[in-house]
Amino acid sequence: MHPTQDDTPVTGRFATFATEAAPTSPRYEAIAEAMAREPDAAAILAHAPLPQRRATLLFAAVHDLVLRGRAPRLAAWYPTAGGAVEPDDGLVAAFLDVLADHRDAIVARLEHRATQTNEPGRTVAMRAGLAWLAAGGDRPLALVEVGTSAGLLLHLDRYRHELVPVDPEARCELRSDDDLPAVADAAEGSAVQRWRTGVVGQAPPMVLPPVARRIGIDAAPLDVADADDRAWLRACVWPEHTDRLARLDAALALATEHDDVELVTGDLQHRLAPTVAAIAPEMQVVVLHSATLAYLSPPQRAAFESTLEQLGRDRPVWRLGLEGHFLTPFDRLARERLGPPPNDEPGFLIAASRFDGDRRDDAVLGRLQSHGRWLAFDPPSRATFGPVDDV
Repeated sequence: MHPTQDDTPVTGRFATFATEAAPTSPRYEAIAEAMAREPDAAAILAHAPLPQRRATLLFAAVHDLVLRGRAPRLAAWYPTAGGAVEPDDGLVAAFLDVLADHRDAIVARLEHRATQTNEPGRTVAMRAGLAWLAAGGDRPLALVEVGTSAGLLLHLDRYRHELVPVDPEARCELRSDDDLPAVADAAEGSAVQRWRTGVVGQAPPMVLPPVARRIGIDAAPLDVADADDRAWLRACVWPEHTDRLARLDAALALATEHDDVELVTGDLQHRLAPTVAAIAPEMQVVVLHSATLAYLSPPQRAAFESTLEQLGRDRPVWRLGLEGHFLTPFDRLARERLGPPPNDEPGFLIAASRFDGDRRDDAVLGRLQSHGRWLAFDPPSRATFGPVDDV
């Protein structure tokens, strides 16, 4: 998927991203602030197609070189590469040197790669949402994820989530798994067996019906068996997020052990309907998406909603989405029922829909920190699962 953006000057894109990065990545914040003042250096981003002209794409291209051992000086500031130096003027100088020394390799990545974060930590909300939708039923699920990247979220029932109670006021202070309270009886096991999420309020049920099919649609899906694709996914993680990198590595290892994810290449508007039509009628179709709507223009988002409604006229279809600012009118429903989001990090809304004939029901189930560090799951009663106007 390619994010839709206007033709904002590249320096302005870095200035905007500096604010976005500040809560969890002081290194990217410092580099972005410097790039916003360096138009000659920032101009390299113009090699990316306009829809991909994002600071995060350049930072991932450089991070890829760091993780491959090709930028050892800069690695000293990157915890994901074993570095421990705090942000300073040397960080910016080292970053600019990498841009100069590896320009051709960076430009190649800008021209041919896309920002494709595949954050498996989000599955904690997907699993809770699916459990709520299924409500104890046992009809087998056919998961269809749009904007799937490498399909790591489609393994949602194979990950083990450890839910740790946290204070609502403290949720935005969680910057890594290490910030969560210790659990005396925590289960032993690998990282993929022990993903920890801070839970505000009551822990949700997580029991699912069997997953019968796992289908991912993406304009340029990544192959977990391909070394370069795996390296690119790792590069899209931010340098301070060592817990996320460990979780990604564990998810990649698990994904390579299973060959039941079906990847479909193409635009979701053209591939979603025929993909759903080919699913056996005894299966419950669930369309999943996370941080996907930002990659669509407003008309494309409206067309996606219309496609879901049309699919529901042929068979019952569920939708479960995790999105930031692009879930109109779910954002209004969230304000009315959940109140304002946390000030420091509003996270994603967890939105559920049910399409059945001419009937459409919608609900906001809660909020999730965008990487799954905290979950506030507060769904309405299923008896009140009703329509939202003007979707």
